Amino acid sequence: AGAGAGAGAGAGARAGAGAAGAGAGHAGVDTPSGGSVCGSADGSVGKRDGLEPLAATRTLKAKDASRRSNSKAKSRRTALYPTRIPPFRQPPTPQTAVARIPVTLVDLRILVVDDVSVNRILLKRMLTRIGVSTANIHEAADGLEAVEAFTSNPDNHHYDAVFMDVQMPRLNGLDACRQIRHFGSRACVIGVTGGVMESEVAECLTAGMTQVIPKPIRIEVIRELVLGIANEKP
Repeated sequence: AGAGAGAGAGAGARAGAGAAGAGAGHAGVDTPSGGSVCGSADGSVGKRDGLEPLAATRTLKAKDASRRSNSKAKSRRTALYPTRIPPFRQPPTPQTAVARIPVTLVDLRILVVDDVSVNRILLKRMLTRIGVSTANIHEAADGLEAVEAFTSNPDNHHYDAVFMDVQMPRLNGLDACRQIRHFGSRACVIGVTGGVMESEVAECLTAGMTQVIPKPIRIEVIRELVLGIANEKP
């Protein structure tokens, strides 16, 4: 009986030891990676000596910093390069510019009188740029040719304006204007001269000129004169 009791006690001790070993192994069996299969004795899951929570915190901080950096870069790009592009506008065509010219300017008949051909060419270009038709701009090289232009063709009495140089050979602008007025022309005769002294201007007006402009001629002055003539034309 004593031997049986001793054997039973030995078997119980071995069973207790086995159970304790199994419990110990279940609580902390090491895996090849150095972690626990189910967790540590304090019940925490997926932690290895506090390293994994630190790595996760660093990852979250890095992602948050990256988002802020991308947001700032996007705002800078938006400020430098606006996404709304203004619509393209087609520049006005020459036909549109011509359409804006009053019809009365196109129909004006003008005589340019100057003994210097370059001066005649420049004045014709100015008149054309303003809107006067090239076909309605005639030329004369001196005062005598200007008078002949009025006497050779009765239609020339209907010139709307005459740009008359004052100092010219054969027949100067003053005498040419007197003869033109003698024929009954009511054209606006504009004296063009380098001398703008009061006595010279008074002499031009006495000869029958409507107005006097100085040299060199400016296109702004020509435009104002021509527009005024066109507005007064019946």
